[in-house]
Amino acid sequence: MFVMTYVYKVSQEQIDKFLIMEKKATNTYLKHGCLGLEILRSADGLCMEINRFESRGHYQSVSKSLDSDPEMQALWKEFRSIIGNQDIVTVEYEQIL
Repeated sequence: MFVMTYVYKVSQEQIDKFLIMEKKATNTYLKHGCLGLEILRSADGLCMEINRFESRGHYQSVSKSLDSDPEMQALWKEFRSIIGNQDIVTVEYEQIL
């Protein structure tokens, strides 16, 4: 199992818009082969997105497919308009047990 995590902040004012957009994005990720996607949110608005894949190669294949999907490109622009110019912290994990 290979896991990618993304950490970013979503303001309370943007949360409804974010949830609508993220439901569409989740469906798109799953359509392209992502095994699962979860989003957790702390009380102060910090979100952690957890995406699961079979392997690093599977992740790279899904990412390449997503990059060429016009629907995902539109969702990415919407996502960036919601979170602004903040940096997104990414961490890769490989399951070892």
